Amino acid sequence: MNKHLSRIIFNPASGQRMSLQSI
Repeated sequence: MNKHLSRIIFNPASGQRMSLQSI
């Protein structure tokens, strides 16, 4: 979970899209 959050903070644009796919 920590890694996922780190990725979103590092890449907000890519993280948001990845988060949606992950869900």
